Amino acid sequence: MSQPSDDAEFANYGWQSVRVRNLRGFRDSGEIWYAPVTLLFGKNSSGKTTLLRAPLLLKQAMYGPNSNEAMLSGPEVDFGSYKETVLNGQVSKDVQLTAVLATGGAAHLPSLVREVNPAYLDLFNRMQIDLVIHWNQRSGHSQYQSIAFSNPDTRRKVLSFDRTGPEEFEVKAGSRRLVRVPFPLSLQSLRYTEIALRDKGDDRETVAISFLMYTLSMSLQNTTQDMIHIGPLREKPKRAYNTDQPVVAQSGGSVVAVLRSGQGVKQIAQALQMLGMANSVSVRKLAPGFVAVTLQDTRSGRFDNLADVGFGVSQVLPILATLATASSFNTILIEQPELHLHPEAQGRLADVMYSFAKARRLKLVVESHSEHILLRLQRRVAERVIEPDDVAVYFVDSGRVKRAGIDRYGKLDNSAIPNGFFDDDWEDLMLMTKAAAEAVDRGD
Repeated sequence: MSQPSDDAEFANYGWQSVRVRNLRGFRDSGEIWYAPVTLLFGKNSSGKTTLLRAPLLLKQAMYGPNSNEAMLSGPEVDFGSYKETVLNGQVSKDVQLTAVLATGGAAHLPSLVREVNPAYLDLFNRMQIDLVIHWNQRSGHSQYQSIAFSNPDTRRKVLSFDRTGPEEFEVKAGSRRLVRVPFPLSLQSLRYTEIALRDKGDDRETVAISFLMYTLSMSLQNTTQDMIHIGPLREKPKRAYNTDQPVVAQSGGSVVAVLRSGQGVKQIAQALQMLGMANSVSVRKLAPGFVAVTLQDTRSGRFDNLADVGFGVSQVLPILATLATASSFNTILIEQPELHLHPEAQGRLADVMYSFAKARRLKLVVESHSEHILLRLQRRVAERVIEPDDVAVYFVDSGRVKRAGIDRYGKLDNSAIPNGFFDDDWEDLMLMTKAAAEAVDRGD
């Protein structure tokens, strides 16, 4: 898979947007477009976590078994049973996940594919995938009902796969029916199934479609595996870490593994300095198979065990380790990064996250309650440090999603903010800013 060579290409590379229908509290979320830093705000149980985790359903589908059953609960994400997953428990409704992805361009496609149907090229610059999950009352489980690949600009369906029976799905090019395939419908079927079209003289199209199925599936795999999720409950700090135990992603153990490898340590230390938490971080051998994480105090220069410093440090370290070592062009989903951080550190964390996003060409999707993170990013826009389009802010409220634009002066569109969302001091600040702007307009 080719990679973009400049910022213009990066803007059109990887995960671009996600949309859900009939998922948890959302009848239709509308499209959530990803910027270098995308912020999801909402009250407790508003649905912002559902939106953040929804792309993991597609990632999970890539690695599930080649069977009829859709994976709603698995290693990447757990939405529970179908009744818990679908809107208002209405199992008669289908859940739909839509994602727009860019996979590196169509230059690598053989000429045969272009000759058979030029529309196929649309899928290898930017493609929209629609995954429909259906509850099968007879079998008593959820299943992938259809998988469709479309041109996201024209919304024209290019290639689609529709389940027609327990062990059968139909392949369509646009609205033209091509063939029925005797396999259960799954993303694995697209990757490994060889098809044979029925009409004589269609060997070229048979080869082209089979190649497309495999290539689309591999493009999805490459793009979805580049998505990393950091949950809200990071591991508590330990006085000693066992280096012989398996490493769990985004855990204290993974931080130790990163620090021991030396990869990204300089960037992690710089981030800790920006946060005012430590001058440096390292691992120290305690005994065979055991090490300690130590941090150098910013004032005294003393080296302290991670277990003896503020709890917030241990909660932010897995985030920093992930951002410092993630491959370029990855999408990182982060839940509540501000946990156990005081307001000043929350503002500095916004600077750190944006710095990593731009330097390493990452897309960060952040679920948060922190007005301090938002204010810091608004301030940087006003200071011309950040472009307004580099930050996307969404507010989630009772199944509705609104994007709040930020102008070049850092001003947020307050009409998108649900009533009573922020604390009184934030509301007072917004009212004060509004009153000051009105005074300037009046010439007071």
